[in-house]
Amino acid sequence: MTLKLIIGDEIRNQVLKILTGAYMWQRRELSPELKILVPYMSDVEIELSEDWNRDVERGTYGDIGAYWHTDLQNIKSINLSYAMLLLKLHVGAEISIVTLPPDKISYPDRWERVQTLLDFLDEIGCNIFVNPMLHAKLLLANDLALLGSFNLSISALYNREEIGVSIDDLDNLNALSIHCDLVIEDSQRYGYSSLLNYGKMKEKSEVEHYNLSGILYINVLTQPDSPERSKRIEELEKQAQDQLRNIKTKSYYSPKNGVTRGWLLDYLTKHASNIKSQSNRREFFDVAYDDVTNLKSYSSNLDLFYLLSLRKLISSPEGKSCVRSVLGYSGDESTDSIMEFVNSKLVRKTIPDIRLRVRSLH
Repeated sequence: MTLKLIIGDEIRNQVLKILTGAYMWQRRELSPELKILVPYMSDVEIELSEDWNRDVERGTYGDIGAYWHTDLQNIKSINLSYAMLLLKLHVGAEISIVTLPPDKISYPDRWERVQTLLDFLDEIGCNIFVNPMLHAKLLLANDLALLGSFNLSISALYNREEIGVSIDDLDNLNALSIHCDLVIEDSQRYGYSSLLNYGKMKEKSEVEHYNLSGILYINVLTQPDSPERSKRIEELEKQAQDQLRNIKTKSYYSPKNGVTRGWLLDYLTKHASNIKSQSNRREFFDVAYDDVTNLKSYSSNLDLFYLLSLRKLISSPEGKSCVRSVLGYSGDESTDSIMEFVNSKLVRKTIPDIRLRVRSLH
């Protein structure tokens, strides 16, 4: 196990590094995933510290790694919402977020701004959940967990004395992943993407059974190494995955009732085009972390960007088949007719108004 203490500006640097997708490729390269538990969120601008800036510019970046230097060398800061958008487009990550409800109790002075942020993240295909009892703070990527006292907010990342740790061993990452699933299944779905991906809330008996599985898993991890321990861990992991698959088949909200742009783009990307690799995704979506000019160009009209991307995918035979089977389209084969139908299925007519805030190093 590698456990590293993270203090002060290093927390912000590590959060930004996680959002680049740097910790997605060792264990499950074809299934990048990010799970976030944070009570308080804002569309905070996440900026590299001056020390890291100097190291990147000089090429003496130590443990930052080649991925960081290659793919983020021209970005000094970016706001949280667009960092997550790039993580989905650039890396293809599934992002699940649990936070406090965006109401006047949790956010007396700015609940509407938080609601707009969560609506934006829902629209780009993130799975959003709200839980009024949440207190944990955790960012969990495939290969690294970052946890501590901090939220994803301006005060936490810039003004307060926060502390955290990073963990990268498989046993603890698996335990934390199951813990995240337990919290998710005890939380309320927010928006549409989480309903489409996760389905309805489980019955109380199912929640209690699922929670028991997670507790058993964590207890087994504390036992001494043995063949029996390894076998039991495998059994509990399989049981948790089977339960999660069962949950996802019990949706009371169907794509035929309406979809978000991000959910539909994710679905078509997986089923209608072979763009799973990182290089193929970059070429298809024409996005890159080191091309700030290009990023500013398509973010100025994000709705058009989604429209053009969906149109390219729908133009393939597989894309047309997906729209017919998933959305129930029964019209002619023309892309214009299909796109007109797709637009009628979007649950939001416009994308929530959040603007890109990005600065380059040079």
